[in-house]
Amino acid sequence: RSYQARPTLFLSKKSCMSPTNTMGVDIRKLRIRYFLMIANAIIFLTFTTRSVNNTAITPLRNARERDRRTPAPPAGDRHVPPLRPLAEVPTLRKPFIFFHIPKCGGTSLKAVLHSSAEAAGVDSLVSCHDTTCKMSEKRVRLKARDVDLLRKFSCATVFGGHFTTDLVMRLEKLDGAPEMCTRGWNLGRTDYDCLVSIREPIAQFVSNYYQEIYTGKKFEKTRYKNRPLKDLSPDDLESLIRSNNLLNNKIALYLSGNDRHPKQERSRPSYDWTDERREAEGQLLQCVVTVLEEWESSAKLVGAAVPWMRGMGE
Repeated sequence: RSYQARPTLFLSKKSCMSPTNTMGVDIRKLRIRYFLMIANAIIFLTFTTRSVNNTAITPLRNARERDRRTPAPPAGDRHVPPLRPLAEVPTLRKPFIFFHIPKCGGTSLKAVLHSSAEAAGVDSLVSCHDTTCKMSEKRVRLKARDVDLLRKFSCATVFGGHFTTDLVMRLEKLDGAPEMCTRGWNLGRTDYDCLVSIREPIAQFVSNYYQEIYTGKKFEKTRYKNRPLKDLSPDDLESLIRSNNLLNNKIALYLSGNDRHPKQERSRPSYDWTDERREAEGQLLQCVVTVLEEWESSAKLVGAAVPWMRGMGE
């Protein structure tokens, strides 16, 4: 299969004028390294969408270890798509969106995003800073009673929070509506820059389980509270994954959207994951991507790719 459609990282034109930037970051090596990391993550996304089929979490970890021991194809054999320049500063026409996938190291990125937006003098809507921590795109509806909140969404140029890609579609509907700001998206192509932080999917699953399910915060408290994953039967594990979008391939869900892939459809054994995976892969192609397991290099990359985000890579 051609690697043309594989995800990569996008740097600004300024950062790509030479093999290294002012911080001494070797952009070529970073691009190759991160291309391999993200391609590996997509392989895991495909793996975790399959039915558990009487498999517990331990065999999944063993499969992950086998994949780690498998040599990756030489970097020279992979085609890296052309770089996509980012805006020097976010604008209404071309805002910046951080899709914060839970348990992927996004909390610190939101703090930097908020302070950087203030320093750049642009309007931001970053959860836990400009609004509540539980803010999601589900609140963005033209018929919503909170007109002030809708106006904040319509006029912001920097977004950060537990937003799925549905946020873009809902911002399109606000564009030019009465009492709302005009982005000009309804007159031409929808355009935005974005940032995504991803993590090895099984590690993300385990972390999410112990924060949301094991503690009894969400889902069937009497069935799963205080039960470690090693004590779950294969049937328990499969039922938990299928009936709960918190754990059912959450990375793909955030990168493809709730509206297009409703929970009741994703829980069916016959659900075809092809479109959702394709949409998630396409979103990775558009965004700057960081990898939690490679945080130090990721921070340097964001500092080079998004120069207005201060404090990254220092």
